[in-house]
Amino acid sequence: MAHSHQLLVVGLVAFLHGCSGSSSGNDERPLAAPSPPVVAAKAGSQFYVDGLGPKDFVLVATDQITHMADQNGYFDVTREGFVNHDAPTNWQSPVAYADGEFELRVEVLELPKKDAELYYTLTFTQGADPENNGFLRPAVHVDHGVGSYQDRWPIKDTEHSLDGSYGSAVGSNWTWDNAFHQIGCDLVCTPSTTEQCFPGKFRVTLIVRAPKN
Repeated sequence: MAHSHQLLVVGLVAFLHGCSGSSSGNDERPLAAPSPPVVAAKAGSQFYVDGLGPKDFVLVATDQITHMADQNGYFDVTREGFVNHDAPTNWQSPVAYADGEFELRVEVLELPKKDAELYYTLTFTQGADPENNGFLRPAVHVDHGVGSYQDRWPIKDTEHSLDGSYGSAVGSNWTWDNAFHQIGCDLVCTPSTTEQCFPGKFRVTLIVRAPKN
């Protein structure tokens, strides 16, 4: 599916290299080399899927989750433990994940109207200023209800919602060295109605793919 739906409706702290002050005698110690980001989950882990590259990682992996109308469709995956806390938050260095790709997989397990059409979105706040920098909104179009959906696109093409506006690609308008803070999942019930979407049962996986070069 073309990635145009991303703009329809409705996302390892950098290491500073230097020297500490020298001390007298022979007790100078070299600075420790920065560790690579922890991204490779082992088979059997909640955050493991087949086909990951050596620097790719699963950021979100849920069990079955239920979206309810009385929560406006929102489900807090950070609070429920479905976000990979070993994943790097710095997407500029040492790996420029911001120049990589998102891959979003959504399994629609149950809907009141089996063939309801909707948009399934994830909502990111960034770590630097989560209250004032809007939201990053990876999304997939659920166009025929119950079933499996998958899409992949450049991360910087993801929709950025700011001050109530929607539809623009995030590009460089994000603090990529502190890329995420809180992550939730949301249903946008359009063109279907609320009664056709809720309660809805889903399983969600979001993969971050490292840039190829």
